[in-house]
Amino acid sequence: MSAFAAFDATHGWAVNLFVVIALAAIGASLLTARPRIVRVAVMAGVVLCLADWVLIEDFGFLGGSALTPTA
Repeated sequence: MSAFAAFDATHGWAVNLFVVIALAAIGASLLTARPRIVRVAVMAGVVLCLADWVLIEDFGFLGGSALTPTA
């Protein structure tokens, strides 16, 4: 996780651009209504969400502030 944090600190715009493009592609794929493409899009969405949960949100508790509500 620390290696990704260092990479993200240096290339934050590229990480954000990748996520935006990936989400747009997944959304467009879901609109096709073709079962094979939708299945791949759902799998890609799950992988993207899991990567976000691990790399950005630190499983929700490891980083100490990932999902902590503000007072």
